[in-house]
Amino acid sequence: MGNYIEKEEFNLKKFLFGKIKKKLVFAFGVLILLLVTIVFITYSINQQIEQDQILLKEVEAPLELMNQQVIGYDSILTGIVHEALLHAEKGEFDKIEEYRANYDAIGIKLDNLLKFQARDLTNKSKRNSEDKKQVYEILDKLDKINVLLVDLEISAFDAMKKEDIEKARSLVLTTNYEEYKKELAELYTQWGIIEKKVSEEYRNKILNNSKNVKIYNLGLGLIFILIASFIPFIMTNSIAKPIKELASATEKMRNQDFKARVNIKSGDELEELGNSFNKTIEILENLDKEKLQIDKAKTEFLSITSHELRSPMTPMKAQLQMVLGDYFGKITKEQRDSLEIVLNNTERLDKIIVDFLEISRIEAARLKFNFVRANLAKTVETVVNEMKGFMPEKKIKIEMKLDKLPIIEVDPDRASQILRNLINNALKFSPENSKIEVSAKLQKGMILFSVKDEGVGIAEKDQRKLFEPFYQVENMYQHKSGGTGLGLAISKGIVESQNGKIWLNSQLGKGTIFYFTVPLKPVREMKAIKLLFSEIEKSDEELKKIFKEYIGPLGEKEFENLKDSKGITLISIREYIYDLIKKGILQKGKAEEFKNKVSFIFNKGGKEIKEEKMAEERAASFFKRGRK
Repeated sequence: MGNYIEKEEFNLKKFLFGKIKKKLVFAFGVLILLLVTIVFITYSINQQIEQDQILLKEVEAPLELMNQQVIGYDSILTGIVHEALLHAEKGEFDKIEEYRANYDAIGIKLDNLLKFQARDLTNKSKRNSEDKKQVYEILDKLDKINVLLVDLEISAFDAMKKEDIEKARSLVLTTNYEEYKKELAELYTQWGIIEKKVSEEYRNKILNNSKNVKIYNLGLGLIFILIASFIPFIMTNSIAKPIKELASATEKMRNQDFKARVNIKSGDELEELGNSFNKTIEILENLDKEKLQIDKAKTEFLSITSHELRSPMTPMKAQLQMVLGDYFGKITKEQRDSLEIVLNNTERLDKIIVDFLEISRIEAARLKFNFVRANLAKTVETVVNEMKGFMPEKKIKIEMKLDKLPIIEVDPDRASQILRNLINNALKFSPENSKIEVSAKLQKGMILFSVKDEGVGIAEKDQRKLFEPFYQVENMYQHKSGGTGLGLAISKGIVESQNGKIWLNSQLGKGTIFYFTVPLKPVREMKAIKLLFSEIEKSDEELKKIFKEYIGPLGEKEFENLKDSKGITLISIREYIYDLIKKGILQKGKAEEFKNKVSFIFNKGGKEIKEEKMAEERAASFFKRGRK
């Protein structure tokens, strides 16, 4: 217990005063200090810019605009009077009241601008006292002249109401009237010059401060960049380089390269971490060796057992056939029926043993391929012609859709084996008088094959485990068809040993499309493909952990409920996540993380081939149309 406490105290001391902590504190302290300086200077200048912008927006610019607005109102009033006079000269006196009402409304607005709004804004302005004084004087003069003009114009309206056209004309067309208008125009111009000058001063001030912000930010930013670049350069050898070495070794370990080691001599916590890493990966290397030995023993056991089981099968079948052929004398009908059942099951057992032998070769990377130059279009035609004689009573039509394929180096017998198995399944589970379409096309360095049927279809929850040996889809594939249940697993092994891919799209009651790809160049050094011990159970456990991570203690139960109700598919989990978002249980950010982690497991890290996506789009289109 004493040793344990001493070790804890030592680690705590190193955490508080370790070399890495000192380096990081110093580096970040310098950078933070520089950032604070930049922020303070920028904030001060921006505050001044903001104040000037507020004044310009709320006071100076409105005053500049108000000058134009006053000129506009004055022009409108003059226009109203002259238009009224024209109508009066035409004898249209009934319209005079309407013009007078408009005149009064505009006059009130003009009066409000000159006496109140303009003076109020000028008072709020931060301009110098001389400019303010000039504006007040101009506003006073404008008010006086406008009063004189209004008296003339109102008198003109009164004359028009009395149908005294001559008097009205003499009031608005006199020399005094024109003098007033001319004096107003000069005052408007003086006021406008002052307002434009003040607004321009504010705009220039804002512009200069904005430039200063850019200059300060650029200068200090360059200093910040130089220091920020210099500090990582100094720290690279002591911190970044060991971390990079650890990351590289971790990546190798993730790819199951357990011979990776690190050599870190930094004298700090990273050296301890490197030593711990080396010890950990050494343990993993030993465990991997044991696993390989177990896998090898399993494969050898499977191969030897299959061979030993098959040895007695041939004489057993021969003896049964001799008994059924009356070689040892006549037998009764009951005996014949019973022996035929035994013979059929013996033949089925023999097929299972043969398939097990094939699986053992796939898992041991000893699957035999006979590569020759061939055109797989001819292979497809041969297989289709052979399969047309299978189950003729169902009257199923098999069609081919073949693009022009290149002559490549390939094993046509293995391609035939996969096609035969897929077409065989399609025939078994398709209704009478339906159609099967077999296609092949060149696509992105691969030949893409597909077998499409109009059969019973496969539920989404079953599709994920369909390529597992002996997996039963609602007790259909093995028991109803009489197959061994290993055909799809063997097909998967053959395809993946050549770096191809096999998958399907299906909907219940609408049919199934199986796809597989064959590379244009053969793979001669094949890798072992694990078939008997699937990764699905492992991935289910990983998915359970993800459910618990994002949902909490109920995650495991939710996973099982989803598995029982809809099955574990990428679509079903995504729908479940969207439902959690709608109910407000999960936020969008967390939901996106949840979805990405699930997709990573389903897509093996996101390495989804483009052919699959294109095929899924075509399948979706096919199922949408339905069977015709």
